[in-house]
Amino acid sequence: MYPPNEAWNNGEVTVKTVRVLIADDHAEFRAAIKLLLVSHPGIEVVGEASDGAQAILKAREIEPDLVLMDLKMPHVNGLSATRTLKREMPALKVIIITLYGDQEYREAAKDSGADGFLTKDLVGWELAPAIWRVVNNQPWKGSFASVSP
Repeated sequence: MYPPNEAWNNGEVTVKTVRVLIADDHAEFRAAIKLLLVSHPGIEVVGEASDGAQAILKAREIEPDLVLMDLKMPHVNGLSATRTLKREMPALKVIIITLYGDQEYREAAKDSGADGFLTKDLVGWELAPAIWRVVNNQPWKGSFASVSP
């Protein structure tokens, strides 16, 4: 299913590149995510932000397809940044990535308008498939698409 966002054009398959913004207050984690995603064709990291306020400004500027948003960051947290971005850019996809997997955080992420939730311990295994599923509006175990309101 890689990459699932392909389109047929006169018998040829064209792949749309997913443009990703990484928002996390830990530079090492952003670097690791970037390194992980570079090995996946069709996913391009187009920007980084170290807090929620910066994520909002960068997203407005570069208009990514998807933001990987840390939950807890200084200045503006990931939930507030997600609410703002989803209000301003409804087509933008957001996956909350966090150390905190408790149900209350999942519910808060869903309420903020996020399209998915992934704990940092699963990023190495599930990040690329999660990105593909979210941008193609397909449910997965970390998405909110299959969760009743």
